[in-house]
Amino acid sequence: MIHFVAYSTTSQNIEAKANYLGLIVGAAGPVTKSNWDSRPAVAGKTYPIKDALRAAGARWDGLAKAWAFQDMAQLEAALNSIAEVN
Repeated sequence: MIHFVAYSTTSQNIEAKANYLGLIVGAAGPVTKSNWDSRPAVAGKTYPIKDALRAAGARWDGLAKAWAFQDMAQLEAALNSIAEVN
């Protein structure tokens, strides 16, 4: 079973901020075709910003090895906040 799928978002802002921070945007699982975008997440070089991700409402998904958010708006707000500091 797949637990993280990277994908391109429709927002260039999200992609740019994620790339700047060394992150990959995707979906945390279990991922199927019917719910692949239901739990937006970030993976990659997250250790240096893990406390900021947690403070922004993300939850660690150990199987996916990614930080999952409730929705894309929450993920975007977190990336904007973290990118401003870094």
